[in-house]
Amino acid sequence: IFLSYRKDRSVRSKNQRSCFLEMGCGWWALYASIAVVLSYIAEKTCFFTKIANPFCENLIIYKWHQRCYDKSQSTQNNSKGGTDLKIAFWSNGRGRACVTSNLACISVLSALDCPEDRTIIFENHRNIINLESTLFNHYSNREVKENYQYEVESGLGKVLRIVEQGEEITKERLYCQTRDYLGKRLFYLPSNDRSAQNLEYYMEREAVRTMRFLEQHSDRVLVDTTAAPLVSSRKILQKADMVVVNLSQNLQFLEHFFRNYSSIQKRAFYLVGNYDANSHLTRGEIMKRYNISGSRIGVIPHNVHFSDAISNGQIIPFLLKNYSSPAHAENHDFMVAAREAVGLFHYQIRKYERGGGEE
Repeated sequence: IFLSYRKDRSVRSKNQRSCFLEMGCGWWALYASIAVVLSYIAEKTCFFTKIANPFCENLIIYKWHQRCYDKSQSTQNNSKGGTDLKIAFWSNGRGRACVTSNLACISVLSALDCPEDRTIIFENHRNIINLESTLFNHYSNREVKENYQYEVESGLGKVLRIVEQGEEITKERLYCQTRDYLGKRLFYLPSNDRSAQNLEYYMEREAVRTMRFLEQHSDRVLVDTTAAPLVSSRKILQKADMVVVNLSQNLQFLEHFFRNYSSIQKRAFYLVGNYDANSHLTRGEIMKRYNISGSRIGVIPHNVHFSDAISNGQIIPFLLKNYSSPAHAENHDFMVAAREAVGLFHYQIRKYERGGGEE
Protein backbone atom coordinates (compact mmCIF):
# COMPACT_ATOMS: atom_id res chain seq x y z
CA ILE A 1 0.00 0.00 0.00
CA PHE A 2 2.84 2.40 0.92
CA LEU A 3 4.67 1.73 -2.38
CA SER A 4 1.43 2.22 -4.35
CA TYR A 5 0.87 5.56 -2.56
CA ARG A 6 4.42 6.75 -3.38
CA LYS A 7 4.04 5.71 -7.01
CA ASP A 8 0.67 7.46 -7.34
CA ARG A 9 2.12 10.62 -5.73
CA SER A 10 5.11 10.54 -8.10
CA VAL A 11 2.81 10.28 -11.12
CA ARG A 12 0.71 13.21 -9.89
CA SER A 13 3.82 15.32 -9.33
CA LYS A 14 5.02 14.67 -12.86
CA ASN A 15 1.58 15.56 -14.24
CA GLN A 16 1.56 18.80 -12.23
CA ARG A 17 5.04 19.77 -13.43
CA SER A 18 4.02 18.98 -16.99
CA CYS A 19 0.89 21.09 -16.57
CA PHE A 20 2.85 24.03 -15.16
CA LEU A 21 5.40 23.69 -17.96
CA GLU A 22 2.66 23.76 -20.57
CA MET A 23 1.09 26.79 -18.89
CA GLY A 24 4.48 28.55 -18.84
CA CYS A 25 5.06 27.85 -22.52
CA GLY A 26 1.57 29.11 -23.23
CA TRP A 27 2.22 32.40 -21.44
CA TRP A 28 5.55 32.88 -23.22
CA ALA A 29 3.85 32.19 -26.55
CA LEU A 30 1.19 34.78 -25.69
CA TYR A 31 3.87 37.35 -24.76
CA ALA A 32 5.74 36.67 -27.99
CA SER A 33 2.54 37.06 -30.03
CA ILE A 34 1.76 40.38 -28.36
CA ALA A 35 5.31 41.59 -29.01
CA VAL A 36 5.05 40.67 -32.70
CA VAL A 37 1.70 42.48 -33.04
CA LEU A 38 3.01 45.60 -31.29
CA SER A 39 6.16 45.51 -33.43
CA TYR A 40 4.03 45.38 -36.59
CA ILE A 41 1.85 48.26 -35.39
CA ALA A 42 4.91 50.31 -34.43
CA GLU A 43 6.50 49.87 -37.86
CA LYS A 44 3.38 50.39 -39.94
CA THR A 45 1.57 53.14 -38.05
CA CYS A 46 3.87 54.27 -35.22
CA PHE A 47 0.77 55.11 -33.19
CA PHE A 48 2.46 56.42 -30.06
CA THR A 49 0.37 56.62 -26.92
CA LYS A 50 1.63 57.24 -23.41
CA ILE A 51 1.69 53.47 -22.85
CA ALA A 52 3.09 52.38 -26.20
CA ASN A 53 5.60 55.19 -26.67
CA PRO A 54 8.50 53.68 -24.65
CA PHE A 55 8.11 50.36 -26.46
CA CYS A 56 7.89 51.92 -29.94
CA GLU A 57 10.80 54.27 -29.24
CA ASN A 58 13.01 51.42 -28.04
CA LEU A 59 11.99 49.30 -31.03
CA ILE A 60 12.94 51.98 -33.56
CA ILE A 61 16.19 52.89 -31.80
CA TYR A 62 17.06 49.17 -31.59
CA LYS A 63 16.47 48.70 -35.32
CA TRP A 64 18.53 51.82 -36.04
CA HIS A 65 21.45 50.65 -33.88
CA GLN A 66 21.20 47.16 -35.42
CA ARG A 67 21.53 48.74 -38.86
CA CYS A 68 24.61 50.67 -37.73
CA TYR A 69 26.05 47.50 -36.19
CA ASP A 70 25.48 45.58 -39.42
CA LYS A 71 27.14 48.42 -41.35
CA SER A 72 30.17 48.43 -39.04
CA GLN A 73 30.52 44.67 -39.44
CA SER A 74 30.33 44.92 -43.22
CA THR A 75 33.00 47.61 -43.37
CA GLN A 76 35.44 45.17 -41.80
CA ASN A 77 34.94 42.79 -44.70
CA ASN A 78 34.26 45.25 -47.50
CA SER A 79 36.40 48.28 -48.23
CA LYS A 80 33.41 50.01 -49.82
CA GLY A 81 31.22 49.54 -46.79
CA GLY A 82 27.80 48.95 -48.35
CA THR A 83 25.34 50.95 -50.38
CA ASP A 84 26.12 54.67 -50.67
CA LEU A 85 23.25 57.11 -50.93
CA LYS A 86 22.50 60.51 -52.40
CA ILE A 87 19.80 62.16 -50.29
CA ALA A 88 18.22 65.53 -51.02
CA PHE A 89 16.59 67.60 -48.27
CA TRP A 90 13.98 69.79 -49.93
CA SER A 91 10.67 71.57 -49.50
CA ASN A 92 8.11 72.85 -51.97
CA GLY A 93 8.02 76.22 -50.18
CA ARG A 94 10.73 78.49 -48.85
CA GLY A 95 11.06 79.73 -45.29
CA ARG A 96 8.47 77.59 -43.52
CA ALA A 97 9.70 73.99 -43.47
CA CYS A 98 13.09 74.49 -41.74
CA VAL A 99 15.03 72.44 -44.30
CA THR A 100 18.49 73.57 -43.18
CA SER A 101 17.92 73.09 -39.44
CA ASN A 102 16.24 69.73 -40.04
CA LEU A 103 19.17 68.51 -42.13
CA ALA A 104 21.64 69.71 -39.49
CA CYS A 105 19.71 67.93 -36.72
CA ILE A 106 19.34 64.66 -38.62
CA SER A 107 22.98 64.60 -39.75
CA VAL A 108 24.40 65.30 -36.28
CA LEU A 109 22.24 62.69 -34.54
CA SER A 110 23.08 60.16 -37.26
CA ALA A 111 26.79 60.80 -36.76
CA LEU A 112 26.45 60.28 -33.02
CA ASP A 113 24.84 56.87 -33.43
CA CYS A 114 26.67 55.53 -36.48
CA PRO A 115 30.38 56.18 -35.82
CA GLU A 116 31.44 53.98 -38.74
CA ASP A 117 29.62 56.14 -41.29
CA ARG A 118 31.05 59.14 -43.11
CA THR A 119 28.46 61.70 -44.17
CA ILE A 120 29.15 64.65 -46.46
CA ILE A 121 26.72 67.57 -46.39
CA PHE A 122 26.53 70.64 -48.60
CA GLU A 123 23.99 73.05 -50.12
CA ASN A 124 23.39 74.05 -53.74
CA HIS A 125 22.70 77.68 -52.84
CA ARG A 126 23.92 80.54 -50.68
CA ASN A 127 21.94 81.89 -47.76
CA ILE A 128 22.57 83.86 -44.57
CA ILE A 129 21.30 80.91 -42.52
CA ASN A 130 23.17 77.91 -43.89
CA LEU A 131 24.61 74.62 -42.71
CA GLU A 132 27.88 76.24 -41.68
CA SER A 133 26.15 78.85 -39.51
CA THR A 134 24.19 76.16 -37.66
CA LEU A 135 27.27 74.00 -37.02
CA PHE A 136 29.77 76.70 -36.21
CA ASN A 137 29.51 79.88 -34.14
CA HIS A 138 31.25 82.59 -36.17
CA TYR A 139 31.13 85.05 -33.28
CA SER A 140 32.47 82.88 -30.47
CA ASN A 141 35.49 84.28 -28.65
CA ARG A 142 36.68 80.77 -27.93
CA GLU A 143 36.75 79.61 -31.54
CA VAL A 144 38.92 80.71 -34.43
CA LYS A 145 37.26 80.44 -37.83
CA GLU A 146 39.59 79.44 -40.62
CA ASN A 147 39.40 82.04 -43.34
CA TYR A 148 39.45 80.74 -46.89
CA GLN A 149 39.62 84.15 -48.57
CA TYR A 150 43.34 83.88 -49.18
CA GLU A 151 42.79 80.86 -51.42
CA VAL A 152 41.85 81.28 -55.05
CA GLU A 153 39.23 78.56 -54.75
CA SER A 154 38.25 76.02 -52.12
CA GLY A 155 35.44 73.91 -50.76
CA LEU A 156 32.53 73.08 -53.04
CA GLY A 157 33.77 75.45 -55.73
CA LYS A 158 37.07 73.60 -55.88
CA VAL A 159 35.36 70.21 -56.10
CA LEU A 160 33.01 71.42 -58.86
CA ARG A 161 36.00 72.68 -60.84
CA ILE A 162 37.87 69.38 -60.40
CA VAL A 163 34.84 67.36 -61.52
CA GLU A 164 34.32 69.60 -64.55
CA GLN A 165 37.91 69.28 -65.65
CA GLY A 166 38.00 65.53 -65.02
CA GLU A 167 41.02 65.73 -62.73
CA GLU A 168 42.06 62.85 -60.51
CA ILE A 169 41.52 63.51 -56.81
CA THR A 170 42.31 61.33 -53.83
CA LYS A 171 40.05 60.89 -50.83
CA GLU A 172 42.57 62.78 -48.70
CA ARG A 173 42.57 65.73 -51.08
CA LEU A 174 38.76 65.75 -51.15
CA TYR A 175 38.43 65.79 -47.38
CA CYS A 176 40.96 68.63 -47.19
CA GLN A 177 38.23 70.74 -48.83
CA THR A 178 35.75 69.96 -46.05
CA ARG A 179 35.33 70.90 -42.40
CA ASP A 180 34.89 67.91 -40.15
CA TYR A 181 32.80 67.54 -37.01
CA LEU A 182 32.23 64.88 -34.35
CA GLY A 183 35.52 63.07 -34.75
CA LYS A 184 35.56 62.96 -38.56
CA ARG A 185 32.10 61.46 -38.92
CA LEU A 186 30.35 64.52 -40.37
CA PHE A 187 31.92 66.60 -43.15
CA TYR A 188 30.66 69.93 -44.44
CA LEU A 189 31.67 71.06 -47.92
CA PRO A 190 31.44 74.87 -47.78
CA SER A 191 30.56 77.12 -50.67
CA ASN A 192 32.68 80.12 -49.76
CA ASP A 193 32.03 83.68 -50.88
CA ARG A 194 34.59 83.64 -53.68
CA SER A 195 32.78 80.79 -55.50
CA ALA A 196 29.24 81.90 -54.58
CA GLN A 197 28.70 84.11 -57.62
CA ASN A 198 29.43 81.20 -59.97
CA LEU A 199 27.96 78.46 -57.79
CA GLU A 200 24.73 77.89 -59.71
CA TYR A 201 26.60 78.08 -63.04
CA TYR A 202 28.76 75.11 -62.04
CA MET A 203 26.03 73.31 -60.08
CA GLU A 204 23.73 73.42 -63.08
CA ARG A 205 26.37 71.68 -65.19
CA GLU A 206 28.06 69.39 -62.68
CA ALA A 207 25.57 68.72 -59.85
CA VAL A 208 24.88 65.10 -60.81
CA ARG A 209 28.52 64.15 -61.46
CA THR A 210 29.60 65.88 -58.26
CA MET A 211 27.06 63.95 -56.20
CA ARG A 212 28.25 60.68 -57.72
CA PHE A 213 31.85 61.65 -57.09
CA LEU A 214 31.15 62.46 -53.42
CA GLU A 215 29.13 59.27 -53.11
CA GLN A 216 32.17 57.21 -54.07
CA HIS A 217 34.15 58.59 -51.12
CA SER A 218 31.51 58.55 -48.38
CA ASP A 219 28.61 56.55 -47.00
CA ARG A 220 25.98 59.23 -47.55
CA VAL A 221 25.70 62.57 -49.29
CA LEU A 222 23.05 64.95 -47.92
CA VAL A 223 22.20 68.00 -50.01
CA ASP A 224 20.35 71.05 -48.69
CA THR A 225 18.39 71.70 -51.88
CA THR A 226 16.76 75.08 -52.35
CA ALA A 227 13.06 75.39 -53.22
CA ALA A 228 13.95 78.14 -55.70
CA PRO A 229 13.35 77.11 -59.34
CA LEU A 230 16.99 76.40 -60.12
CA VAL A 231 18.15 73.91 -62.74
CA SER A 232 20.56 72.37 -60.23
CA SER A 233 17.70 71.72 -57.78
CA ARG A 234 15.70 69.95 -60.46
CA LYS A 235 18.66 67.74 -61.40
CA ILE A 236 19.45 66.91 -57.78
CA LEU A 237 15.85 65.90 -57.08
CA GLN A 238 15.78 63.74 -60.21
CA LYS A 239 18.97 61.83 -59.35
CA ALA A 240 18.63 61.56 -55.56
CA ASP A 241 18.11 58.05 -54.22
CA MET A 242 15.87 59.47 -51.51
CA VAL A 243 14.21 62.85 -51.03
CA VAL A 244 13.53 64.06 -47.50
CA VAL A 245 10.48 66.25 -48.07
CA ASN A 246 10.27 68.86 -45.33
CA LEU A 247 6.59 69.57 -44.73
CA SER A 248 4.92 72.49 -43.02
CA GLN A 249 1.71 72.36 -40.98
CA ASN A 250 0.07 74.56 -43.56
CA LEU A 251 -2.79 73.17 -45.62
CA GLN A 252 -1.96 75.15 -48.75
CA PHE A 253 1.66 73.95 -48.74
CA LEU A 254 0.58 70.36 -48.15
CA GLU A 255 -2.06 70.39 -50.90
CA HIS A 256 0.41 71.98 -53.33
CA PHE A 257 3.01 69.27 -52.75
CA PHE A 258 0.73 66.25 -52.89
CA ARG A 259 -1.00 67.53 -56.05
CA ASN A 260 2.11 68.45 -58.01
CA TYR A 261 5.01 66.18 -57.02
CA SER A 262 3.87 62.58 -57.49
CA SER A 263 7.29 61.50 -58.84
CA ILE A 264 9.02 62.63 -55.65
CA GLN A 265 6.49 60.92 -53.40
CA LYS A 266 7.70 57.50 -54.53
CA ARG A 267 11.17 58.19 -53.02
CA ALA A 268 10.09 60.43 -50.15
CA PHE A 269 10.66 60.38 -46.45
CA TYR A 270 8.62 63.12 -44.80
CA LEU A 271 9.83 65.40 -42.03
CA VAL A 272 7.62 67.99 -40.34
CA GLY A 273 9.84 70.76 -39.00
CA ASN A 274 8.96 73.24 -36.24
CA TYR A 275 6.19 70.79 -35.36
CA ASP A 276 3.34 71.96 -33.12
CA ALA A 277 1.35 69.13 -31.53
CA ASN A 278 -1.54 71.54 -30.85
CA SER A 279 -2.09 72.23 -34.54
CA HIS A 280 -5.11 70.71 -36.27
CA LEU A 281 -2.70 69.26 -38.86
CA THR A 282 -0.97 66.83 -36.53
CA ARG A 283 1.30 64.05 -37.69
CA GLY A 284 -1.58 61.59 -37.45
CA GLU A 285 -3.90 63.85 -39.42
CA ILE A 286 -1.31 64.32 -42.19
CA MET A 287 -0.81 60.54 -42.34
CA LYS A 288 -4.54 59.96 -42.60
CA ARG A 289 -5.26 62.76 -45.07
CA TYR A 290 -2.48 61.84 -47.52
CA ASN A 291 -2.26 58.08 -46.90
CA ILE A 292 1.30 58.10 -45.52
CA SER A 293 2.67 55.12 -43.61
CA GLY A 294 3.83 55.91 -40.07
CA SER A 295 7.32 54.61 -40.86
CA ARG A 296 7.76 57.30 -43.53
CA ILE A 297 7.11 60.45 -41.54
CA GLY A 298 8.88 61.99 -38.54
CA VAL A 299 8.73 65.30 -36.72
CA ILE A 300 11.20 67.83 -35.34
CA PRO A 301 9.13 69.66 -32.68
CA HIS A 302 9.17 73.38 -32.06
CA ASN A 303 11.66 74.06 -29.28
CA VAL A 304 12.95 77.47 -28.24
CA HIS A 305 16.30 76.14 -27.05
CA PHE A 306 16.84 74.25 -30.31
CA SER A 307 16.00 77.42 -32.29
CA ASP A 308 18.48 79.42 -30.21
CA ALA A 309 21.14 76.76 -30.78
CA ILE A 310 20.55 76.98 -34.54
CA SER A 311 20.86 80.78 -34.62
CA ASN A 312 23.96 80.74 -32.39
CA GLY A 313 25.78 77.98 -34.27
CA GLN A 314 25.53 75.71 -31.22
CA ILE A 315 23.47 72.81 -32.52
CA ILE A 316 26.20 70.23 -31.84
CA PRO A 317 26.71 71.21 -28.17
CA PHE A 318 22.92 71.37 -27.72
CA LEU A 319 22.33 67.87 -29.10
CA LEU A 320 25.31 66.44 -27.20
CA LYS A 321 24.09 67.95 -23.94
CA ASN A 322 20.54 66.65 -24.33
CA TYR A 323 21.28 63.40 -26.14
CA SER A 324 20.68 61.18 -23.10
CA SER A 325 18.58 63.58 -21.06
CA PRO A 326 16.40 62.07 -18.30
CA ALA A 327 12.62 61.95 -18.61
CA HIS A 328 12.12 65.00 -16.38
CA ALA A 329 14.55 67.17 -18.38
CA GLU A 330 13.24 70.25 -20.16
CA ASN A 331 14.25 69.10 -23.65
CA HIS A 332 13.51 65.40 -23.21
CA ASP A 333 10.34 65.35 -25.34
CA PHE A 334 12.12 67.18 -28.13
CA MET A 335 15.00 64.69 -28.12
CA VAL A 336 12.65 61.70 -28.06
CA ALA A 337 10.83 62.98 -31.14
CA ALA A 338 14.05 63.96 -32.95
CA ARG A 339 15.72 60.60 -32.28
CA GLU A 340 12.54 58.83 -33.36
CA ALA A 341 12.64 60.79 -36.63
CA VAL A 342 16.28 59.78 -37.19
CA GLY A 343 15.41 56.16 -36.44
CA LEU A 344 12.65 56.23 -39.04
CA PHE A 345 15.00 57.96 -41.48
CA HIS A 346 17.53 55.14 -41.08
CA TYR A 347 14.77 52.57 -41.38
CA GLN A 348 13.96 53.94 -44.85
CA ILE A 349 17.67 53.89 -45.75
CA ARG A 350 17.83 50.27 -44.69
CA LYS A 351 14.79 49.48 -46.84
CA TYR A 352 16.46 51.09 -49.83
CA GLU A 353 19.65 49.10 -49.26
CA ARG A 354 17.59 45.92 -49.22
CA GLY A 355 15.80 46.91 -52.40
CA GLY A 356 12.47 47.74 -50.73
CA GLY A 357 9.93 49.64 -52.76
CA GLU A 358 7.18 52.07 -51.94
CA GLU A 359 4.87 51.05 -49.13
